Amino acid sequence: MKKIALILAGFLVFSLPAELSAQDSDKPGNKVGRTIKKGARGVKKGAKKAAHQTAELGSRTKAKVADQKLEGRYGPNGETVYIDGVDRYYWIDDKGRHIYISGDKLRK
Repeated sequence: MKKIALILAGFLVFSLPAELSAQDSDKPGNKVGRTIKKGARGVKKGAKKAAHQTAELGSRTKAKVADQKLEGRYGPNGETVYIDGVDRYYWIDDKGRHIYISGDKLRK
């Protein structure tokens, strides 16, 4: 009986450190760590893209409701130009920002 207990104890002593090191995923060069970082970057990039699209949509909707669309004139790259409440011309970029432009720089 002592031999069986000694064999089991030896087995536990030698297998425990192997199990502990197998679960250590913070080592440099570990594929799991790199995969997690790539996934996190992808999620961050996708969230940023969605946020820009949401901001652009909100900004365009507000401009259509609150401001006047300038007919017959366009921005530098053919963008729709709006006139705000204090008679300033602007167009909306792909991130939803208002880009103000002077009247002499508008295209026909």
